[in-house]
Parts: sequence; structure tokens; C-alpha cells
Amino acid sequence: MRLYDIETPEQIRNLSEEQLSTVADDIRDFIIQTIAQKGGYLADNLSVVDAMVALHFVFQTPQDQLLIDGGHQCLAHKILTGRSPTFSTYRQANGLKTYCSCDESTYDTWNSMPIGSSLAVAFGLACARDKAKETYQIIDFIDSKGIITGSSLEALYQIGYAQHGMVIIFNEMIQTKTKSNRIIETLSSFRSSKAYRKAKESVNDTLRSNRIGNGVASAFGSVKDHIKDNLLNDNLFQNMGFDYLGPIDGHDMHALINAFQAAKASSRPIVVHIQTHPSYGYPYAQDQNGWQEVMPFHQDTGKSKLLVSKDQCSWETWIDTCITVLQKQNPKLSKIDPSLSSRPNLALGMAAGIAKKGYHPFVQIQAKDIGQCIDTIQAHLANMKSPIIVGVNNAGIADGKGDIQQGIYDIRLLSSIPDIMISQPKDSQEALDLLYTASQTQNPFFIRYPFGIVSKPSEQIGHLLPIGSWSQFQIGLDPKCIVITYGQEFDRIVSKAKENQWDMIVINARFFKPVDEKILKQMFLMQLPIYIFEPDAKGSLSALVMQVYTKIMKPVHVLGIENHFVQQGSVRSIRIHEHISVNALFKEIDHEQHAVR
Repeated sequence: MRLYDIETPEQIRNLSEEQLSTVADDIRDFIIQTIAQKGGYLADNLSVVDAMVALHFVFQTPQDQLLIDGGHQCLAHKILTGRSPTFSTYRQANGLKTYCSCDESTYDTWNSMPIGSSLAVAFGLACARDKAKETYQIIDFIDSKGIITGSSLEALYQIGYAQHGMVIIFNEMIQTKTKSNRIIETLSSFRSSKAYRKAKESVNDTLRSNRIGNGVASAFGSVKDHIKDNLLNDNLFQNMGFDYLGPIDGHDMHALINAFQAAKASSRPIVVHIQTHPSYGYPYAQDQNGWQEVMPFHQDTGKSKLLVSKDQCSWETWIDTCITVLQKQNPKLSKIDPSLSSRPNLALGMAAGIAKKGYHPFVQIQAKDIGQCIDTIQAHLANMKSPIIVGVNNAGIADGKGDIQQGIYDIRLLSSIPDIMISQPKDSQEALDLLYTASQTQNPFFIRYPFGIVSKPSEQIGHLLPIGSWSQFQIGLDPKCIVITYGQEFDRIVSKAKENQWDMIVINARFFKPVDEKILKQMFLMQLPIYIFEPDAKGSLSALVMQVYTKIMKPVHVLGIENHFVQQGSVRSIRIHEHISVNALFKEIDHEQHAVR
């Protein structure tokens, strides 16, 4: 069966297990080809292909409603629901989306969501279904990163207590070179032989209660062997009130189908625990670190297509290098394990505890995750005045992503919190300077930096910057306007102004909080048009500037992203669509200058 011929999952439900395995192999190859060309989430998407094929074979989607936690492992699901022909537009503006989207297909029950939030939604859907006396299944597909979040554990407790029927497919990705994904070690919290016996009897009753389940039980052998003594004697799911099947080889089509059929027959909440390998089927990446989200690469070698010179590196690598350099000068400066960035509240709370004992921790949090951390930041960082450096990575527009995955809202969220500092460097040297300044400061200090490549400075020496200070650069002797911007936009605008011989003053607003009131007052006294160029959500920098001069009411032109969700596309296409390209800025300046004349 050609993938392009699959319009609905119904078309695979008459295939044999051998044919289903062939479909899975074809899907894997298709995903590898797509991500090699366009980038994206490789490890997670390849790990779940067999399970997604088996899931759509067994369950009657979309009548049975499927939630995919986070949405970063949904490509096989998209292929099986008829979207193969649109994969040429993957991650492009108005193209196939990286995550699930209700607007894209009726098979997508929910839009993209934060990792660990799907179980609460699934619980709500199950409650509504039972209240309406309907009988379809709710299936929640969740991985190791999602199931250990606070939201997931709270939802598990409520689901187990309320006993609304649903199927939770827990994908534990097994990585041979690390134990970080050994979720059973985390979940194994209670030991109870009584609980084991109860779970064994419950699953046995469920399996034996109908013809399909009886055959499944027989195929699996004794329930005791299937459930695994050493897991159920020490298993959190079953102690919370769930039936449990597993662990099951997530790449064994026969075992997956049998397990899903048993789960489908259950009227109780049940966990099907599968174990898969990240990047399964691609030899250059299987079981390797660093393939979760990747840039385009050469499929035949696994090597990145992005050419980086010796004097360049990623922003994340450069920030890490700076911290290492500064640790030699300040032994109290400590680095929180970067793997904890996917659990931001844990990472920030841990950093606050370390800071309380006299250390100066550095922790990385993705810009898109700041929203779910506001309470922690207010309570444990700001209110405690904890000397913590927070690296806000992937700040700004995200290439090939949309909606809540954009890192453009964090400044507005953070700026209302007292007793914190927020900044963004224009280049690698200023990043080192800001990190050095932060290491000498006793307040929470946030430093934003984008995803991408940056040139390294000639020396690795950090300089102390006055808190809240900005810098400025004048082009020409008779400036006609003032542009206030930040980050890498500063050099781009200066370069464009020189190239086109525009006389102007360009301000590098490297601090969002506090702002440089001294420079602002000087600029307003010059009686020149002021343009605030913010490539994030409008109101990020401009609201802070305008707060200083509310009473003056000086007209300020603001070019930024309006208050709406930004859809996916390339950075360039989004900039053009949102009117935040440098060309759009100069067009606006030109328009105003002609209006004045």
C-alpha cells in the first residue's frame, strides 16, 4: 500500500500484521526523508511508528478520540490520517503543521499543548463522555517526559480515583547509553503484594470477560508473566487504581495489537506501557543523544547540512562555554543539568534551593515554557530575591513552528514581576558581559538568546555592565529618527542604515528591565520620531518604554508582532507577514519622513 493512497485509517484495518509492519517501515522511511530535508523531531517520531500503526488498526479513530501529549510525536498519526500528500509543505507557512491541529484534521482531537498536559484534558473528555452516556474510547499517548510532570501525576491520581474508562499508552523510550529515560525507576514508588494480586485479578477479569480479551490473554500466556512480577510489585500505576499491561516491545506489531485490543475491551482506566527506541530504524541516530529536534541533515551520512565555521557555534553552546569560563573565576557559580529544562518548574525550584545556601546557579528554560513557570518565578526567585541566572533559550520566532511553540511572549509575562532583571545580548561578547554581570548580581537575572548560530568573540573576558544600561550608535551627522531595538536586530539595522545612508540613532536596549531612563529622556528631548522595533509580541519592549513616559505622550511608532498566535513558517516568511522585517521598518520610516515634508 502506497502511503499517498492512505486517506483514512480504515484502509489499514483489513491488512495482515505482516502488511502492517511493511506500512510502518514505509512510514519510517518517509519521516526520515522529510525531516532530513526540513528538520524537526526525529527521535520521538521514529520511536512511535509501530505503535501508531497498531493504534489506528485497533481503535476506531476519530470516533475513539486520540490525544498525543505535546504533539511532538505525531507524524505517523498524520500520515495514517491522510496527510502524506501535504508533507512537502511541512513546517512551511500555511503548510502541514509540526504538531496536532484541530483545523488540519478531524483526527486531531486537540491542538499543540505543553508536555505533560494531555492527561488532564483526557480526564475531562472522559468525564463529559460518561455524563452523556456515550461509549467511545479516550486514548492518551504520552511519553516519559510528559508522564512525570506534576500535572500528569495529579491527573493520574484523579483518573484512578474516579475510574472513568480510558486508555493511556505510555511510551517509555529506552536509550542504551543513558538511564535518564528509565521512567519505571521514577514511578516505582510503592511496594505492595496485595496491590499486585488485585491488579493481576483485575486485568485477568478484563481479558477473560469477552471473546477478544480471552484470546489475548491466552496469546500472552499467564497474566502473571505478562504483567511482570518485578514491575507490578513495585508499580505506581496500579497503586493509583489503573489496570496495567506491560512492558511491551513497542516495535513488535503482534504484541502491540494484542495489548491494544485488550485495552480497548476494558471499561476501566488502563495503562499500556510500551518500550521503544528513539530514532528507531535510522542507524545513524538510533539510541543516540541529540536527535530529538534536528536541523536538516544528509540522510546517507547523518551529518548536518548546516555548515558552521570554527569561529562560530550555536547560541546554546556559546552560553554554556561562557558559564564554564566564569565558573573558573567564581566557584559558587553552578550549572543545573540542562536535561531538566524540559521540567522547568523543577529546574527553577531546585535552583532556588541551591541559591538559598550561598551558591549562584545557572539554569536554562525555553522561552515558550516561561508561561507555565510564572508562579515559581514569582514565589521562589523574585520573592526570595534568589541570585539565579536564567538562560531563556530559543527566544524569539521559532522556525517551522506555530501557536504556543513560539518564544515571543516571555518578555511580556516576565516584565510584570518585581525584583528581577531581563536582558538580551546583541552578540556573543555582550552575552559574556551580561553573564558576568549577572554572576555579580544578587537578584534573579534573565538572559534571552535565540536558536541559531553566533560568531565567537576574539577573547573570552567578561566585563561588568551597569544594570539597566543601553548603548547607542549614530549614523550620519543629522539623524532624522531614533530606532530602539535589541538582540541581533541592532547590528542588522545599523548595517542596513549605513548601506542606505540613513541618518539615524540606533539604540541597543539590552536591558528590558530595568530600562535605561537616562537615554530615553535624552531621546525624547531630541524631538525626533521614535521607532521601537521588537521582533517579539508587540508590547514586549514598547510597553516598558511607554510606561516611563506615559505623561509625556510622545508619539512612538511600534513595529512588532500583534496580539495573536503566530503560525508556523520560516523566520523570513513570518517576519514579512507580521511586518517586522528590517525592510518594513525602513518603509515605515520613509513613509513618515515624506509625511513630515
